[in-house]
Amino acid sequence: AIPVEVAPLESGEIEAVLRFSTNLEAEESVQIFAEAAQVVEELRVEEGSRVSKGQLLLRLEDDELATALAKVEAQHAKAKREFERQQRLYDQELVSEQAMNDSTYELDRLELELQEARLALEHTEVRAPITGTVTLRNVGVGDYVTVNQHLFNLVDMNSIVARVFVPEKQLARLSPGQSVRVSSPALGGGPTR
Repeated sequence: AIPVEVAPLESGEIEAVLRFSTNLEAEESVQIFAEAAQVVEELRVEEGSRVSKGQLLLRLEDDELATALAKVEAQHAKAKREFERQQRLYDQELVSEQAMNDSTYELDRLELELQEARLALEHTEVRAPITGTVTLRNVGVGDYVTVNQHLFNLVDMNSIVARVFVPEKQLARLSPGQSVRVSSPALGGGPTR
């Protein structure tokens, strides 16, 4: 005799299996490049560090740029005083229009230099453009970096997706919000939406 097991019928979920493979990819990731050429003075993160948008990642030496900014600020203040003096004299018709134009030009030129000096000083601080995890760090303290040198990679781990391309003939078996199981030999797997 052949052993047979009998069980009552029950209704329940039926699972269909469609097997596909894909790579995980982040929808939000950035490469960070240097905008100034200086020596790395301070490094605040390592690979694997979680960072928030705007968080300081590294600081470059800024002594020379701070001094340059102070010089331009002093020249700008002097040009502004001279412009105001020339304006008063011009209003009283004591100086020529050319002298007034020269003073205006000098003030405008120094305002542009002042903006450039401030921007150059700001570029000595490298900040995170997104919230994420540092996946690559290419510099260390004491390294000299050049403009456009690749410094870091940041990935928002919450934006990781698995793009699965399902054949058209299988689409009828799928519906929005349906549970799926994602598994990996290395990570195991469980139901996911």
